[in-house]
Amino acid sequence: MDEGCLCKACVIKRLEVSKKLCRGIAVKERINHKKAKSELIEKQEKEIYRLNNAINRIGIKNAKRKDFNGEMSSIVKGVAHG
Repeated sequence: MDEGCLCKACVIKRLEVSKKLCRGIAVKERINHKKAKSELIEKQEKEIYRLNNAINRIGIKNAKRKDFNGEMSSIVKGVAHG
């Protein structure tokens, strides 16, 4: 049922299967590394898409960002002149 891979995708898939078993759901699927990795990447892509949409809706994209270069320049100038 399991190839024994210890990558993140297989561990997550193994956890999902164990949760099904604990709930009494019959599980016939095998844990295959390539399939588990593809499923994890797909879930991550969906989550990134969802987060990007949420960020765009609330307008963080247009929020004022700190000017670190300007701040560091003024600090360096202050140290050099001080």
